[in-house]
Amino acid sequence: MKYTVIAVGKLKERFWKDACAEYLKRLGGYAKVEVREVADIDPARSGGVDASRNREGASILSSIPDRAHVILLAIEGKERSSEELSQRLDQLALGGSSDIVFIIGGSDGVSDAVRARANETLSFGRITMPHNLARVVLLEQVYRAIKISRGEPSVTVENYYDDMRPLTIKLDVTKTPAQNVQHLFNKYNKLKRAKEISREQIEEYSKELDYVNSILDALSRAELSDAENIKDELVALKIIKKQGGNPRKKVVQKSAPKTYEKDGFTIYVGTNNVLNNEVTFKIGRSYDVWLHVKNHHGSHVIIRKNSENDVIPDSVLSSAAETAAYFSEAANSENVAVDYTERRNVRRIKDAGLGMVNYDDYKTIFVTPKNNIGK
Repeated sequence: MKYTVIAVGKLKERFWKDACAEYLKRLGGYAKVEVREVADIDPARSGGVDASRNREGASILSSIPDRAHVILLAIEGKERSSEELSQRLDQLALGGSSDIVFIIGGSDGVSDAVRARANETLSFGRITMPHNLARVVLLEQVYRAIKISRGEPSVTVENYYDDMRPLTIKLDVTKTPAQNVQHLFNKYNKLKRAKEISREQIEEYSKELDYVNSILDALSRAELSDAENIKDELVALKIIKKQGGNPRKKVVQKSAPKTYEKDGFTIYVGTNNVLNNEVTFKIGRSYDVWLHVKNHHGSHVIIRKNSENDVIPDSVLSSAAETAAYFSEAANSENVAVDYTERRNVRRIKDAGLGMVNYDDYKTIFVTPKNNIGK
């Protein structure tokens, strides 16, 4: 089968030339395809539109091979889907047409003689399409029609999401083109839903992992009384089972937040998630100062003001920050960043564990970790 495209005018822009060259290269593996360009006549220099159309028409007619089946591209022509175009080209081949010509006229259309020579018309829709684009679309549709006709296990198209680079899509040869499209669309929707679910699961598991790491951090510094708080927390999470009471077993008193005084201010320190929650949301008032080491697990610290308008001295702020850094994952580091803000700016994270919070409108102080409790 030989396909000839007769087009009025030359391609000037590089991107049109490249697009056509790409499809001609692809088509070369299936059929002989030739593009013939005829001169675009300027009506102003040839006696008007009718005269220019007739001159262009004469050039078009002289370029048509003998006994060729001619298909004229026209906006009022017959619209065909890719599958229908494939079927039509197969019909022509089976009917003995070995030479098919597609005609793309100039900006003013084609002459009556060319219309009379055309065996049929073809339209890519009722929109007005630039003739350069029409040439690219035609070559792409012929290429697609041949691929559909051959029932090949793949088709190569431009990837609109990757700078129009070629993308080869595997096809099921037992399915029709429409069924292949529907199958790929369903597969896309399934993968899209799976991606959304996976993203939600990753976020959920990340929260859980972060929470478990906070428990491990608390255990690394835990005293015996802290362990009782942590055990209750693990029981509540159903990570461990609650054991029955043993009347002979010595009862260990659960820990309370650590406290100390500094220059007339009371500072509260949580040493595990249970106590962090207590320090922040039960002991801390909206105007008290809340501290936490930056980007690490650690204690929640509250500086209790004596009145809402109290100004926290630098010595008190530094002491509380040093203590917050000491009771954290960064205890063995130097120049540790500790964030501080008013308690009103701290919020629990929804569906997260005890002591897991978000905060904003904060400032940061850099300190060396130090245990100031009892000093």
